[in-house]
Amino acid sequence: MIVYPVCARVPSGLRGRRGVDEARRLGHEALELSARLARRPPVEGASFPRDDERAPLPVRTGRCTWHFSTTNTRGLAAAVVAPFRIGIDAEWLDRPRIEAPLAYFDARERARLGLDERRGVIALWSAKEAVLKQVGVGIAGMGRVRLESAAPGHRLRLAFDGERFDVRLFFRGDHVLSIATTEPDCEMRPRSLEAEWVR
Repeated sequence: MIVYPVCARVPSGLRGRRGVDEARRLGHEALELSARLARRPPVEGASFPRDDERAPLPVRTGRCTWHFSTTNTRGLAAAVVAPFRIGIDAEWLDRPRIEAPLAYFDARERARLGLDERRGVIALWSAKEAVLKQVGVGIAGMGRVRLESAAPGHRLRLAFDGERFDVRLFFRGDHVLSIATTEPDCEMRPRSLEAEWVR
């Protein structure tokens, strides 16, 4: 199975409500493109339902149940559609403070990533958030996500309450994109609404 996560650059000059609105608009465009690339849009007109707390709801079409996930951070919006549970998160690598994420990790977890401390902390935070999005648990569940291993090619194995997740990290400019799934053999082919893609 091939999965197409799609990202979009959010103009850096947009702040406040305008920035949030533009990030959501671009995230929806990314979601529509991810569904088209999968060649199986979840529903007619690319309608992606959410519950009252804005969490994505699965969509059943024919014999397939489709899942989606969206994210945005300063300068980037992203989305993914798949026929299995999936979670996506993006983080800005140049964020000025990393103390809050650091409080959730032990030194062993950070060391396993093999990155400099700032990038490692932010990448692991993003990976854990992608897992939380997949299982539908808010940020309060962060302490229940543990890094089990890191493999070449920016692949992580995380666990949430004993369930294992494969997380792929993609670095795009000054952002990291994390995609969590319980389908470790699926192929990820990241795309962008813009022409370029940097890993």
